[in-house]
Amino acid sequence: MALALAEREYERACRIELATLKKADSELKSFGLKVDNLIAWSAKKREYCEGAVPDESMQEVRVALKKHRAFTEERDAYMQFVDRTRSLAEKLRPGLSDADSVDVKLAELDEAFVALGAASDDREARLAAEMERQEGLDGQRMAWVQQAMKLVLKIEDTKNELSGEVAANSMHELEALQ
Repeated sequence: MALALAEREYERACRIELATLKKADSELKSFGLKVDNLIAWSAKKREYCEGAVPDESMQEVRVALKKHRAFTEERDAYMQFVDRTRSLAEKLRPGLSDADSVDVKLAELDEAFVALGAASDDREARLAAEMERQEGLDGQRMAWVQQAMKLVLKIEDTKNELSGEVAANSMHELEALQ
């Protein structure tokens, strides 16, 4: 009877241990999947950050800056997922015989998000430089428009003077008016 009781206790302990191991395995797979998804997302967004900056007009640059600000907010939101994934790794570490694989995955994740941050900062700097260039061009356009308006006014004034009647009593007065 004592042997049967010990056997049942041992079986119960084995089932509990098996359930614990299955849960740990499931959490480890979930961790790996989360890390892979986050790395894939950061790679996709890094491509966006490394893409060309619009340079056709100030309006395009303004739109690109707004999109980049929205991306920055999205990236910050994804950092919460990264933090949760780190927490999951800390939870998994004690029960793993191969904790180094978790550390390697975390290092890959950190590397991906550091590269994304650098690419994001670079894009923001390129957009700011392009906006400054567009503002300079806009200033040049405005100066040209002002000069063109002065010229148009001078042409209109000259046209008005030339189209009016000339009143002169002698050839000498006419030459003086010309």
